[in-house]
Amino acid sequence: MLDSIFNATRGTLLSNSFDFAPPGIGSSIKYIRNFAQYLRFREVRPNLVWASAYRVGLARGFGGSNLVPSDQFTAGGPTSLRAFINNESVLKPGNAMFVMNQELRYPLFWRFGVVGFFDIGNIYERIGTANIFRQRYSPGFGLRLETPFILLRMDLGLNLWPRTGEDRRGFSFGIGQAF
Repeated sequence: MLDSIFNATRGTLLSNSFDFAPPGIGSSIKYIRNFAQYLRFREVRPNLVWASAYRVGLARGFGGSNLVPSDQFTAGGPTSLRAFINNESVLKPGNAMFVMNQELRYPLFWRFGVVGFFDIGNIYERIGTANIFRQRYSPGFGLRLETPFILLRMDLGLNLWPRTGEDRRGFSFGIGQAF
């Protein structure tokens, strides 16, 4: 259980989403899809919070059915791999996904705080092409402004090994914590 839905400092959350559209029920797209995530927040010393997120997604079409892009997994952007803004690059939709986020959060002064993060993950075209050793990396840092009503977030993610056509960094704004 989390101590706060909006800005957790301790606790865990485990969620799972399972979709199944088997042959024989009238659906034109036949597939199975699972998405699981585990979030953990803990105070490692006073005012220093270590936040972790682990996400795994697997999907497969039946009988030659392909998943529509909206049912496939994506990664990149302000809540997953922050160097890859707007689900760009190699992180195009796919049927398998792995994303891990590690973040240290520390208050600076007044309502301002800083974070250092390290994101790792990838999207794979098919479950059979998933390779835990073939990942994209996104370290970075960010600023937080905690108002009485919302938390504002600015992050700069770095693409350590950019490929042709990729940016070396991604800058994003958001409301609430990244995860």
